[in-house]
Amino acid sequence: MSYNLNMDVKAFDNVKYIKIWLLIIALALTGAALLGNIHYFEVVAVDNGDVIFSARVRPGFRFSTTFKHSVQLSDWTDFFEITKDWQFKLYETHFADMGWGFPSEPDPGAKMEMTDEYIRYYDMNRLMESFQVAVTTANDRHFLVAGDLTVDLVKEAGPGRLLDFRIRRWRLIN
Repeated sequence: MSYNLNMDVKAFDNVKYIKIWLLIIALALTGAALLGNIHYFEVVAVDNGDVIFSARVRPGFRFSTTFKHSVQLSDWTDFFEITKDWQFKLYETHFADMGWGFPSEPDPGAKMEMTDEYIRYYDMNRLMESFQVAVTTANDRHFLVAGDLTVDLVKEAGPGRLLDFRIRRWRLIN
């Protein structure tokens, strides 16, 4: 009986290459799955979809918005955090005085305290999928602050626009 050693070596090489290709495909799919859920915090103009601000975010990302209240003419600052469920959590607000359009008592579980500079309203933990902000000519100040970055929303979007604050999920594989 004759045995062809060359054929066995060739078959072994083919199996080896198939295993290598399967490993490469498995690693590529695993990488795509891990990178496939990238989330962006975006501020988008409602009228035409212009992206005014965009940043890749993870749960725990914090930012604030500050605007001049159109009636009281004092600053109002809201503080937000991105939750693990990809929602906005409004957890604190600072405002200068009680007046028209300002809360007179806290939400259940929330607290209020007066400082020398502002009234601090905190622990309200309001959750939102998205929210909208009107940047009007009356609001000559409207800022988004994220870490060291400050975005002048009036300058970037232009006055008289409605802005949608949202979290967009980008997937490599659908």
